[in-house]
Amino acid sequence: MSAPSIRRTPLRGRWYPAEPAALRDLIDQFFADVPEQPLAGSLCALLSPHAGYPYSGQTAAHGYKPVMGRTFEAVIVLGPSHHAWVGDYALSYASAYDTPLGNVPVAADLVAALDERLSLQAVREEQEHSIELQLPFLQVALGEFAFVPILTSAAEAAPCIALGQAIAEMMRERQLLLVASSDLNHFESYREVVWRDAEVVRAIEQFDLSRMADVLFDPDYTVCGRAAPGCSATRTVTSIRCAPAFHALVIRSTRQRRAS
Repeated sequence: MSAPSIRRTPLRGRWYPAEPAALRDLIDQFFADVPEQPLAGSLCALLSPHAGYPYSGQTAAHGYKPVMGRTFEAVIVLGPSHHAWVGDYALSYASAYDTPLGNVPVAADLVAALDERLSLQAVREEQEHSIELQLPFLQVALGEFAFVPILTSAAEAAPCIALGQAIAEMMRERQLLLVASSDLNHFESYREVVWRDAEVVRAIEQFDLSRMADVLFDPDYTVCGRAAPGCSATRTVTSIRCAPAFHALVIRSTRQRRAS
């Protein structure tokens, strides 16, 4: 699968600051406002929101701050496709993603390895925000890195489990970080958002794959990017865990009404 071009950001100046210094200062401030909470052991995956930074930036910083100071060979970012149906999984044709903080190269070797395990679609000129919004935080936390951007429109558990198992195989061989991009539930009723989000968070904390599949793929729940935090991410870390102390930790959960 060839990737000959640089994807130019459609979000600059809209979802986050356009100027590099202003963007870095904003993220630095988000990180500064996160209380110190050292995480012992290794870190293999995290769940992060994808709203505009005024709404989700502080919550995202809580997830990314533990990444700082750690080393990864590459990052895999899973995100839902909001604007177009892309099938179970898709990749951009781009060889790098542009942000105000510089270009982030796509890890072509990992893309090829994943393509051998799954049938991946390729998309051109996508305007998706769920993946791009993770990149500036990763650039500040890690510096230079390569990544694999995976978009999904999967609406059932089976393809997500297959994706998670394929990623797990790669993570056994390489030191990779998995980022799942999701904004959890979307409802007009704030009360309904609160209790349905609580069900999702509880399933994550208990690291219960079966319960996560139930709440994420239930049509009564409106988790944005349900495939990313659902079976793909959970199956990945379930498949690679080897220590009895392995667990999931919810560092921070917020809702946009409070953030705004």
